[in-house]
Amino acid sequence: MNLYQHLIILFVIISGSSLSGQDITRKDLMGNQYTWNTHELKKTNAQGEFLYSWQNLGGGEITWTDPGNQFRILIFSKESNQIIWLDNKLSQIGNPLNLDLLGIHDLSGICSSKNGGFWAFDKSTQMLLKFNQSLDKQIEIPVRIKIENSSETWVQMLEWKQQLFFLIPDEKALVADLFGQIIKRIPVKANSMLIGKDGLLFISQNDSLLYWK
Repeated sequence: MNLYQHLIILFVIISGSSLSGQDITRKDLMGNQYTWNTHELKKTNAQGEFLYSWQNLGGGEITWTDPGNQFRILIFSKESNQIIWLDNKLSQIGNPLNLDLLGIHDLSGICSSKNGGFWAFDKSTQMLLKFNQSLDKQIEIPVRIKIENSSETWVQMLEWKQQLFFLIPDEKALVADLFGQIIKRIPVKANSMLIGKDGLLFISQNDSLLYWK
């Protein structure tokens, strides 16, 4: 490992260790940060300067935010079982999507896909689903994700470099191809994963790892 790679990991350890408290933070590829609590999402730039905010006062608590596509940010509320999309200024795009209409009732993981649609993991059926932007179902495949710690554990998901990553916090990470087939297991006990400019970051409370192909 060269000096540049050591510096990257050192930076990640310092910045990753600050991920604590009730607020949850995600980053997009430009370094903008999206921090949310129960009903409010705030966007700041890479320097921490406030840009925009959005509140979901009538649509349920915010469970997860995926800024993988910064022009079509995915917001999921488990309470209302709805997806809401926001643009890069945190203005709502169209109407919320009720996942009950798609037959999804017990979502435990979701992320954007590069075709404008989304991936979803239904824990009750152990099915991985992929919908395109027109909400046509493209993939429905069983994926056995055993969760040791809690039935309420949220499975973090993201699509990166023609692969789909699953993170079961503090347990392990799994890698699937874009057909939904699990192809690799990463023995990393992390509580968050982010896409950085130099690779995929797995971040834990006390340490951080940089993973790339």
